[in-house]
Amino acid sequence: MQKLKNNLQDIISWITSKTEQLIIWKDKNIKVSKIINIGFSITFIIFLFVYLKDDARLILGILTDIKVKYLMYGCVIYGVNYYIFFEVWCILLDSFNHNISVIHSLKIFSSTYFSKFIPTPVFFYISRIAQMNKFGINTKESFKITLSEFLYQLFSGISILSIINIQIKKPITYFGILGLLPLFFLLIFSQETNIKNTYGKNKENIKKIFRQVVLIIFEFFIWLFGGLFFRFILHSMSLATSSFGFKIIMNIWILSNVTSMIGSYLLGGLGILREFTLVLLLNDYFSSSIALIIAGIVRLSLTIFGVLWASVNYFSILMIMKIKHRIIK
Repeated sequence: MQKLKNNLQDIISWITSKTEQLIIWKDKNIKVSKIINIGFSITFIIFLFVYLKDDARLILGILTDIKVKYLMYGCVIYGVNYYIFFEVWCILLDSFNHNISVIHSLKIFSSTYFSKFIPTPVFFYISRIAQMNKFGINTKESFKITLSEFLYQLFSGISILSIINIQIKKPITYFGILGLLPLFFLLIFSQETNIKNTYGKNKENIKKIFRQVVLIIFEFFIWLFGGLFFRFILHSMSLATSSFGFKIIMNIWILSNVTSMIGSYLLGGLGILREFTLVLLLNDYFSSSIALIIAGIVRLSLTIFGVLWASVNYFSILMIMKIKHRIIK
């Protein structure tokens, strides 16, 4: 166990040094990255136009009949998830013994949230780490916190995917419970010191372990609300979902997002892996054209709602800080 931990620390140290180099590169080549991202976006739009032009009338009918009410429900659900994500991040900060005020934490979280919509997670990591550096958290610690945030979300998604596909009449599926193991090991690794110190009945360490367990519960709720968000998107397009229940919706939603999360790190991420997976999975229930439109609206909704909630929180925090500054003066 100790040897594995040392190897992980060596890997993290190497990645940290590369991340610091990327921060410098990003500052020097920000225009290049924008051109690349715009190029990918234009290429994808052209592909959609060529592929969907034959079904233009059907697609136009769906788009003109969008039910805004369900989109608003989706926006509210997205907002709930936004604050759960924020609470998860605050718990991680606390577990790594970093105390940042709620206002400053929300400012960091919201300001770096925008970079989530840029293809490839590199820019998100760089912006999050750069902001955390300003509050005295070194690059290595910042990377560990941000990586933990990703791993908890990934492994909780895999766990839910494994558990919801357990079938009582098929004992072989009982092994799905093993999907919880990655979460268990992640908890042990991240809280090893606090777990050892609980033998001394240190209440503070017990509290931190408890908060980490609460974090895992929050992650489950994030995926649950994500599936509900996806369902509202389908309803907004007046698409019948009676042919498949919420379990299938959860399967499609989690599998497409988990694939995107893994692929974005292994392949560098072009930003359309989730949409590509959605189209493949939805092809069993809708035509290819409809599946593409669903994936496109999901992407558009996630981006608009994400920017909206991040903007509201970021500018609200700026206003609060400005008012506080005036009061102090």
